[in-house]
Amino acid sequence: MTFTTIRFCLFFAVVFVIYTCCTQRYRKYLLFMANVLFYLSLDVKVSLLAFFTALVTFFGGRQIEKYKNTDRKRAKSYLLAVIATVLLILFLGKYLNFLTETIQKVMDLFHVSARLPVFELLAWIGISYYSLKAVSYLVDVYQGKIQGETDVILFVNYLLFFPQIVAGPIGRAEKMLPQLRKSLPVTKEQAALALNQLATGYFKKLVIANMAAGYVDKVYADVASKSGLTCLFAAFLYSMQIYCDFSGYSDISIGVSGLLGISVEENFNCPYMAKSIKEFWRRWHISLSAFLVDYVYIPLGGSREGKGKKIRNTLLTFLLSGLWHGASWTFVFWGLYHGVCNCFCKGIEKKRNIPKILATFCLVTVGWLFFRADSFSTAFLMLKNIAVNTTLSVTAIQETLLVFTGDMMSLAYGLMALVMTGLLLLREYRYTYGGLSENNSEKKKAFAGKSLQERREREQVIWLAFCIFSIICMGDFGSQGFIYANF
Repeated sequence: MTFTTIRFCLFFAVVFVIYTCCTQRYRKYLLFMANVLFYLSLDVKVSLLAFFTALVTFFGGRQIEKYKNTDRKRAKSYLLAVIATVLLILFLGKYLNFLTETIQKVMDLFHVSARLPVFELLAWIGISYYSLKAVSYLVDVYQGKIQGETDVILFVNYLLFFPQIVAGPIGRAEKMLPQLRKSLPVTKEQAALALNQLATGYFKKLVIANMAAGYVDKVYADVASKSGLTCLFAAFLYSMQIYCDFSGYSDISIGVSGLLGISVEENFNCPYMAKSIKEFWRRWHISLSAFLVDYVYIPLGGSREGKGKKIRNTLLTFLLSGLWHGASWTFVFWGLYHGVCNCFCKGIEKKRNIPKILATFCLVTVGWLFFRADSFSTAFLMLKNIAVNTTLSVTAIQETLLVFTGDMMSLAYGLMALVMTGLLLLREYRYTYGGLSENNSEKKKAFAGKSLQERREREQVIWLAFCIFSIICMGDFGSQGFIYANF
């Protein structure tokens, strides 16, 4: 039951109506039932594992809270034991076959004839997200940032909050638990923002991401037969697909949460407007970036112990980021690639805005080639085609356009995808550097008599109408799932 199905829309409509009508006292029980039903719609075994993890984390947090001020050593033992349990479940569900396959390849390299088993693992949807939420909660309780939760229903609602379970954002307990505890009614302003967020998310997913997916899949299925221009266009479209797919999910998640009275911070902030790789990661998957900084990079020493150790800590953090995204060496390479770019791509920052943005986008797009490819050979073949075989001949342009459907009808389809993508990027540029930016020094001169808030509100109304119109007229309501649901 994904966000783009009629089934989910009906499910949430029922939850929203009952949640709005019932009193504060009973809302946590309704939300708990909604979480249970949502998980059961995914898979019974997946549900049992998720709720087992929640209970282990809850009782572990209670023990840590009990001993953190009187017996620090014992509290730390509980902390390490519960985190190890959570991470062991994550490893068994996501990385066991990756480890055995890697060992098998090493054995084959040395001509060892033994064959290791391949395990049939469950599709443990959401495990990467609620595992990180569990780890952050336990560490925060141990460090005294928050108190251990005493209400098991409330805690399960936090850890397994259904709008966030498939692909985040990774909500922090210190911000979500107080809101879940109070269950305040939704204001008109919150509802308006939530609806705008929902429309934006569905526009990104149904109009742009799904439209680009068919083209990208066709190219990656047979890279060897495609021209350099086709591969280049597919690389660009995948950059837009994964952004609109993932940020679209986050927008929908934040919108659904908002309609339930839960305020969730943005998970994306116009990442393709970044002027460096470092800035890109401050704008992309913000909740994961913040988790890695707080619970990996800083504990490793951060930037406190000299340049050499700073580079080491950065590379280790990005390596873990790549491994978190998927059990494959292409993901590990992707993580290290961004780590290297983060450490050494400083020259870009000396240029003006547009060149910096384009240069950063190109670096990010190269990384996405390895993220999307099922093997290194496919990724390098894409790079080779782009670098060696790209021409602007009539034949090459025609081939590039015809990948969509195989006839000239694809021309309109391709142009439509480009126009929608261009409008989205233009809007984000305006919010980052243009007339809707808080940092635009010329905004007062350009819009005399109108505050930034007024202009943004008017823009939101126009954007909401445009998104709804685009979804109705051009939305691709196929069975395309969310990319990050696989991670």
